[in-house]
Amino acid sequence: TMLFSNLHSFSFQHIIWARELTEKRLLIFFEFPDWVPQDCESFFASIASKEGFEIDRDVLDVLQEGCSRLIQLKGWANGRDVKKIWSESKSLRAQRVYDHPEVAKKITVDDINTAVNNITQSRIGKLSDCDPNIDPLALLDGLFRIDDIKAKLQMLQRTWVVSKREGDCTPDLGHFVFTGSPGTGKTTVARTIAKILFNLKLKPSDKVIERAALDLVADYVGQTKTRVHKTLADAKGGCLFVDEAYNLGEGQFGKEACDTVVAAMTSEEYQNVTIIFAGYAAEVDDMFRTNSGLKSRFTHFFEFPDWTVDDCVAFFAICANKEKFLPLDNNLTGILRGGFEILLSLEGWANGRDVKRLWDESKSQRAYRVFDEPESEKALIDSDVQQAVASMIKSRAPKTRKSNTSTRRRHNFPATFPPTQRPDVMPNEEKTPSEERLPENTDEATLVEESVEFDETMVDDENANEDEKDVSSEPHHDDDDPDGDLKNKDDDNSNLRDDGVPDEIWEELEESKGREREEADRLSLIQDELEEIVRQEHARNEEIKRLKEEMKRQMEELARLAAEEENTKKREEEARRILEEIKRKEELARLKAEAEERKRREAEARRIALELKRKEEFERKQKEEDEMRRCLLEEEENAIRKREEIKRRLRRISPCPAGFQWHQVEGGWRCGGGTHFVSNEQLQRDFGHDI
Repeated sequence: TMLFSNLHSFSFQHIIWARELTEKRLLIFFEFPDWVPQDCESFFASIASKEGFEIDRDVLDVLQEGCSRLIQLKGWANGRDVKKIWSESKSLRAQRVYDHPEVAKKITVDDINTAVNNITQSRIGKLSDCDPNIDPLALLDGLFRIDDIKAKLQMLQRTWVVSKREGDCTPDLGHFVFTGSPGTGKTTVARTIAKILFNLKLKPSDKVIERAALDLVADYVGQTKTRVHKTLADAKGGCLFVDEAYNLGEGQFGKEACDTVVAAMTSEEYQNVTIIFAGYAAEVDDMFRTNSGLKSRFTHFFEFPDWTVDDCVAFFAICANKEKFLPLDNNLTGILRGGFEILLSLEGWANGRDVKRLWDESKSQRAYRVFDEPESEKALIDSDVQQAVASMIKSRAPKTRKSNTSTRRRHNFPATFPPTQRPDVMPNEEKTPSEERLPENTDEATLVEESVEFDETMVDDENANEDEKDVSSEPHHDDDDPDGDLKNKDDDNSNLRDDGVPDEIWEELEESKGREREEADRLSLIQDELEEIVRQEHARNEEIKRLKEEMKRQMEELARLAAEEENTKKREEEARRILEEIKRKEELARLKAEAEERKRREAEARRIALELKRKEEFERKQKEEDEMRRCLLEEEENAIRKREEIKRRLRRISPCPAGFQWHQVEGGWRCGGGTHFVSNEQLQRDFGHDI
């Protein structure tokens, strides 16, 4: 006989290989349904009654509400969790009544709330820190162009509030679809929805499990469905936010993940999970076409528009204000506006996310500038923002392959030339898109540093090309050229003049020779200057390389220090947690020991009181017995005296003729000889004595 127990229905289907095996080999099935809040209330009340506790109605109402929240979380254990709530509530009550004993044993509403919160925290890792008095919609104040979305959220919020206030059935929370470009606030809105549902007590937690669509897709058959179910289990009692959801409609495993999510939306097991899909509008629509039942499962559709230049500038100013920087002046605003106009036209623009990146880059530029000269007030200057904008434009601009000639030409001239005076940029020469978009007052050293990557092989090529130019600029001749010999001879004998040469021809010839010498001197000077420029460029790039390596080393050191600090914080937090746990256990042990000591003392007091009572009762009974014995002795003594008195009187009144003593017998008195007898009636009648 084989017995399977403690198996979840979903897990059980994974154990049984085929439906036929289930029907043929396992003949009897018992299914134990999960408890509902009313079951938890009844069980809790029965435990309290057995242990002599008094439970008010409002306490049971709070218990029902707490259990309804715990049921939605992963790991709900029905009666076992109700017993945990009971044990935790008793421990909390013991701490509460230690200094203020209660006449009757009671569990309060605060005891139940704290116990439920402790168990909830152990399930989700952290309780929500959101203030119920703060409107969750305030989280959206820093976003732009979402007025329609805020209005929809407010309408949903009021619908849920009114239905709960009027006691109606809670409307279906449904599922959401967010469409829009990156950085438009989709994740923030998802977190806001989670907080709204938590504040209205429609969800036991405000957690949002954030996953990319590809995180739900596995690489092998059978793994995708398991991964999706695990993610859904983690999101129980909260929201599941799936970014780039359109990837679920691609490939075999992506479609399997999509089908699994569709099935989960109608599954009772995951009815407390709110699913939010996010992505580009067109791609999400294509995904809906791959599964006919998917789109109908979603009830709320939010569209997030792209930011404008004004939105970007305003958000940049908000970032500066939050970090207590001086307000942006007109020059900075103009630089930002021009930079955003270019960035918005490039691919990969991420709206608010990229504005935040530009803000961080501007702060880094300022930090480098003020490292050796601290400022009394935090402020950005034009060059900080210019360099940050230029860096982002360079990283986003389309990359084009340049010819070796143009690359070498750029190395031939110093970086201090303004763009309009550089010899490699002629008036009619077409500029690259990135050069046209850069602000005119962009620092040239930054441009050279970012756009020129020096290669030593280029220097060798440059020198080789210059040598070729020098050779090609000289008159070509070889060893057997007589004209070449004559020209060399003319160079060596430049002062010789042939006979018959006219003066004007000779003067013209001398002027030509002088121009050639000047040209040769100028060419030599240019070559020297070019070599010096190349050397300076090489030194400059070496310095840039060194600075970059130094900066990289510093960043790695900062990252290492940050990691060490984070590890230290974690260790301190763990040590603090362990210490608090030890203190709590010590406190519980102390309370338990004191309670046991109090019980022992009470028992000892009761024993002593019982002993005193027993002793008093014994003394009282002893006194009563002594008094009774005294009374009996007195009565016996009186009876003896009375008989003696009667005998004496009988002897005096009527002595026995034979001289015997009188003895009392039944009915009267007889003499010791037995002959004479006087009855009591006779004695009373004749002598008047009271027998």
